[in-house]
Amino acid sequence: MTNYLAEGATEHGSNQYGQFIKFQNGVMICWRKFLATPTYVSTWGSMHYYAIFDWQYAANFTEKPVVFVYNTDGNTFLIGQIQVDEWHIIKCELMRAVNDASQSEFEFLAIGRWK
Repeated sequence: MTNYLAEGATEHGSNQYGQFIKFQNGVMICWRKFLATPTYVSTWGSMHYYAIFDWQYAANFTEKPVVFVYNTDGNTFLIGQIQVDEWHIIKCELMRAVNDASQSEFEFLAIGRWK
């Protein structure tokens, strides 16, 4: 494990919502890998739209972070609009050509300010 404190981090940890690192300059990084079953929303042409709701961060930000979401198990979801606030991902829209909302593995990375 990297010695984050030697790299300018003031705190790092994990909980049921993932992991986080807080740096002295006020930047925080949170990440989490988890299983989710997307909720079917609609179909448009050959694309099927899904959404996943309410993913909490491992620690709260002081402002909206920049968030990256990706599918890690090869089920080929295209990531659409992501709605966030300081303490969670409110909604993440997903698209795929196959009408299959089975459980998939996702990971998110959020970068923002903790102070």
